[in-house]
Amino acid sequence: MNTFITSDLHFGHKNIFKFCPETRGKYMNDIDYMRESMIEEWNNTVNPEDTVYILGDVAFGSAEKSAIIVNRLNGHLILIKGNHDYAMLRKSESFRDAFDSIHDYLTIVYNHSYVSFSYRRI
Repeated sequence: MNTFITSDLHFGHKNIFKFCPETRGKYMNDIDYMRESMIEEWNNTVNPEDTVYILGDVAFGSAEKSAIIVNRLNGHLILIKGNHDYAMLRKSESFRDAFDSIHDYLTIVYNHSYVSFSYRRI
């Protein structure tokens, strides 16, 4: 079992190409291609039994469509809420249910060290 940490997936966010051209340019400004490529890349790396901490900003757009995307991702997904996640979490039980747990702030012990996760500045 592996542990991964990621953030700012921004599924469905067209402007991410403008904000992050170095990392998102390979998706040719196509949000559908980006979504499918990112899911494939994720599932080729993350196994179903792995744990993934996501530090916010999972997706833009419909909460229901975002839940469908998140449910396609391998792993036990733990969300530390980002500023773009709050509305979806309020509106959609299916989006909330796509995660094993959801936190504003989280501290874990990893390799005998404390690790604190927070998307917001503290």
